[in-house]
Amino acid sequence: MPRHKRGIQEDLRIFWSQVDKSAGEDGCWLWTGKTDSKGYGYTQYDGKRWRVHRLSYALHKRPIPDGKDILHTCDTPRCIQPLHVWPGTQQDNIADMDAKGRRGTIKGQRVGEKNPLAKLTDAQVAEMRSRYLAGGVMQKDLATEYGVVPSAISHIIRGYR
Repeated sequence: MPRHKRGIQEDLRIFWSQVDKSAGEDGCWLWTGKTDSKGYGYTQYDGKRWRVHRLSYALHKRPIPDGKDILHTCDTPRCIQPLHVWPGTQQDNIADMDAKGRRGTIKGQRVGEKNPLAKLTDAQVAEMRSRYLAGGVMQKDLATEYGVVPSAISHIIRGYR
């Protein structure tokens, strides 16, 4: 069943009432309305639910090309600044993440040695795995040697962390 249409002018009034432009003409314009579990804002426009950065692109630039996502140059999911969004593929998004060193995150959280709370380096983790797989060392001994709890070693060996 289609969504109730309020009218485009009312949709635009609601849309703009939920945008914080205090960062200025070139800064991030942040969505203050509802967000999904990944932090992307959404709203209704012309009877359809839109992610707000996509709607901003469509309103300011042009129609979104078929098969394209709308990506952020600023890496801020709530940003709708038209200068900060561009059409691209998932491969473009991955290349952008790699270029910025943002790869290696889970839900935006840095993992491995990129996490500031990490106790182990990636090299230590690789060494631990190879030593354990070669045999002759127990998980509890590795935990003592590296100063972590045995369950952390278990997760590392199994590839959970």
